[in-house]
Parts: sequence; C-alpha cells; structure tokens
Amino acid sequence: MGQTYPPQASRSLTASDLLAVRPFTHAVPFNAGDLVFTEGDEADYIYFIESGRVSVFLNKFTSRQELCVLAQGDYFGEMAVLNNGKRSASVSALED
Repeated sequence: MGQTYPPQASRSLTASDLLAVRPFTHAVPFNAGDLVFTEGDEADYIYFIESGRVSVFLNKFTSRQELCVLAQGDYFGEMAVLNNGKRSASVSALED
C-alpha cells in the first residue's frame, strides 16, 4: 500500500474546514473501483474527500504503482487546477 501524501505534511481538513468549503462545492459520489480521473486528463476540479478512501497511482507499462491512499478530510487535484495543467497521476475510489 502507498504512503500518506505528502509524507512530511498533513493534507487533511478538519470537519469544520470541510463545512467551510462546502458552499463552494457540489457532491459527486463515487463507488468503489470508479476512476475519478486519469493521468494526462485536463484539470477541472479540486476534490475534497467527505468519506471513503481513494488510491493515487501511476500506470507503469503493465503495472500500477500506488503513490498513496487518501481518506476523509484529505484533498487532491489542486496542483493541476492551480497550474492550469494536466493530471500528473490517476485516482480511483477504494470505497464508496
């Protein structure tokens, strides 16, 4: 299994932080196994995890290299959005 991302700092939001950003978001449910986005996709959103877990990974030829697992309170996808870039990794839901 991957490590916490990034290993040197917390990427988690508190319950009150999540409530503060909620008015600026909309909920998108994912089921276990659903792909959130793929490496190389155009950046569209920043994702905040309200519940469940996701895997951040790279596809390396015929294998999958997991970079980390994120869970409730974590967020991801912000760097590509802020830099108007493409996704640098893929993310899939591990839980509903």
